Amino acid sequence: MNMQVKAFKSPGTPCTVYIEVSETLSSSISIALYADGILINEVKTQNRGYLFRVERSGNYVAIVNDGVTTVHSNPVMLSAEDLQPREGNTLSMPQQPDLSGQNVFVSDCMKFHLEIKIQKGTLQQLEGYIQTRGTPFTLIRKELDVHSFPDWHSIHQYEYILIAQPLTQGAAMTLCDELETLDNVLYATPVPDAEKLSPPRNDNFSAFDKSEPLATTPDFSGDQRYLDSGKGLNVRTVWKNGNTGKLAVIRHMDFGLYRKHEDFQGGNVHVVNSRSESEDCNHGTASVGCIGAAQNGIGVTGIAYSAALYFYDTGDLNKIQEQANPGDIVSMNIQWNTSNGYIPALGIKSWWDAIRNLTEKQVIVIMAAGNGNNDLSNSAICPDFGDSGGILVGSCSSVTGRRLGSSNFGHPASLINAWGDSVTTTGYGTLQTGPGHERDYCNNFSGTSSATPQCAAALALLQSHAKSRGILLTPDAIKRVIKASDYQEAKTDRIGFRPNVAQLVTLVDALSVNSLDASRAFTPETSALNLNANFSTGIDNETMFPFDYRRSGVKNIGFVAHYPQEGPANLEWCAYGETPFIVPVKNSKDEVSVVNLKLSKWSAGGHFTVNSAADTYGGSPDNVHLVLSMRAEDNTCLRSGTWQGTLPMYVTSWNDSNYRLPLRLNIVIS
Repeated sequence: MNMQVKAFKSPGTPCTVYIEVSETLSSSISIALYADGILINEVKTQNRGYLFRVERSGNYVAIVNDGVTTVHSNPVMLSAEDLQPREGNTLSMPQQPDLSGQNVFVSDCMKFHLEIKIQKGTLQQLEGYIQTRGTPFTLIRKELDVHSFPDWHSIHQYEYILIAQPLTQGAAMTLCDELETLDNVLYATPVPDAEKLSPPRNDNFSAFDKSEPLATTPDFSGDQRYLDSGKGLNVRTVWKNGNTGKLAVIRHMDFGLYRKHEDFQGGNVHVVNSRSESEDCNHGTASVGCIGAAQNGIGVTGIAYSAALYFYDTGDLNKIQEQANPGDIVSMNIQWNTSNGYIPALGIKSWWDAIRNLTEKQVIVIMAAGNGNNDLSNSAICPDFGDSGGILVGSCSSVTGRRLGSSNFGHPASLINAWGDSVTTTGYGTLQTGPGHERDYCNNFSGTSSATPQCAAALALLQSHAKSRGILLTPDAIKRVIKASDYQEAKTDRIGFRPNVAQLVTLVDALSVNSLDASRAFTPETSALNLNANFSTGIDNETMFPFDYRRSGVKNIGFVAHYPQEGPANLEWCAYGETPFIVPVKNSKDEVSVVNLKLSKWSAGGHFTVNSAADTYGGSPDNVHLVLSMRAEDNTCLRSGTWQGTLPMYVTSWNDSNYRLPLRLNIVIS
């Protein structure tokens, strides 16, 4: 087993360290977490990851043992700032709300069963009450493997009980009302059989002749205007910078998948379960195209085409609860048809509870708000069980960015939106069609059905970027990021924000370095060399500082970062080019952003990476210039205004490990 172990931090209260193992496990492993060499906690688990709550600053390392191999994680540094409370960032879910009443029956799910949530260890009391009713109901424990939930999760306090016998709606409602009066019963509710849930009807799609053979599929990615800046999601800019979602995991629930589609053969689409392809699987196929279609020069390209995408059918809620890990993106692209119109997944009590379980597990959950033009703040339409931690997705116009008339709106969880029309993706066959379904494409996927997969993939790009910076975005953290998007056309329409992914990546950068306090980099007794660098936005800038060590006796010098989150903290022998640095900056309103700089060491031999110690072209490596470059294309999301920050660095020597000259680079951008 070539096991790799990665550690990520999630700042806030409580602060957490997430340990992720690269391999799928067949047996238990032990994960021991150390802070500054002191054992903090140790668990045994069969899961690929574990989320530790931590209460002290320090340098954290995990040691994982599978009985054969011992592997150390990368170190994670937690500062005192990381432990400070952040608005809306907590693992403590609200107190268990009153879930009695507000039961809903789904019109197009005629089959249902009763689910009862009880305090753990009180099944005997429930059985006693059932016996007193004189009705021979059979109670069985719901099969839900909770081993993937951390020890501190509230799910371990409860059990889920099912009544096996079929009931009429009237009898079910009466029994639920009775059971919810009992002590230790949190809720009793009818649960629709979602296994055979039918996809939404879409009159934009009609049957096409599939008898004609097809030539090679053209590249339709130019038609995917939802990838563009402006009224789209500003995804192409993020791709250009190398982020295609590689470190993210998406678990998408939908109405079946044509798994042999030519655009799903890149290896990133994994089908956990899907209905028979003799049924209509276009809806799920179109969604998966938006998320993860391969970048292969034909057809379309998924927004997060390098992410690991796991597909689930509509009856797989329990599987998702069991298999989702902290930081995963779960997207539920379904809606319920009720007597009051279409409502989102969280309108059914048991589904609300499952979503809450997932978000308490620190899984990010988004759901289609539904297509009914319903004001979801009206609890007579959509029951209000409180904050599940999930996010509802509305649909907006591709032209104006405003809410489409079909989109539901107004729920407290209505936070994010994307295009609900003119979406080019896989499936249906309105753009290209042929025999079978393997080469079908459309250009009119619509509604919250098209918006939900777009948003899932957009959040995956943000999570992937965060993980590349050593951060795991929690459900609360991702909400704070979404609310900072400057695509706000539909905010007043009560469907939240359209994510400007390129801009929000910059905010994630700011989160990753926000705790780095340059004023504390050096002790008061340290004599640091202060250098002032002034830049302007919108143009390419360059500033140079000379360093002449020829008569000092110090040889082979290079420049390293004080904080490894900002740039390399160690010397390398020799490499050509520039070194990227990321520096937190603030404006007069105390708002935080980042500036992306390229640093290099310039000498007679040319430009070398800033932490190169040698010069192989004969020029003295000890008579150099430190070059700071600010490129317009690297900082397109830095808003106008004056920004200030400090980059603490050192001049160090390859030959003398004791030599460290502190530098304080004071940066002003206007």
